[in-house]
Amino acid sequence: MGADSNQIGTEALSWDEVGFLLNSIVAATRAWRTATQRIRDEFSLKPRGPWILGLIYAGRVVFPADLAKYFQCSPSLITGELDRVISAGLVTTRKHAADARQLELLLTPLGEEVSRSISVTVLEMVQTALSTYSKEEVLFGARLLIDFADKLNKP
Repeated sequence: MGADSNQIGTEALSWDEVGFLLNSIVAATRAWRTATQRIRDEFSLKPRGPWILGLIYAGRVVFPADLAKYFQCSPSLITGELDRVISAGLVTTRKHAADARQLELLLTPLGEEVSRSISVTVLEMVQTALSTYSKEEVLFGARLLIDFADKLNKP
């Protein structure tokens, strides 16, 4: 690492400032776990379970392989969590109409209800917690974190 390794643009970050950034990421993760604790307890889900429901609910994933790509892990690591949401009666599968070799993930009516509840809870949590910031500031912060993660996850 060169002398400028702690540079952001033209301003250097101190170790304390880097720690502040990383602590904020951990704190946000803790807030998500707190917001979904009741659902996880009720349906015996791990932390990814509510996230999986939200991804299906939002139409961002259709197949189990989509989840593996999203979480950047092997499909075998997703299988256990999928088994939990399916056993809990929140998700079901069916053969995809265009390719019967693939299983499509679908929310059950209970899964729809639980996902809607999670989305309302999280929306209220975010809007309350970030109410002193403009929409532009919130979206800038989100873009910054996505860029940060993308750059760390590139080989």
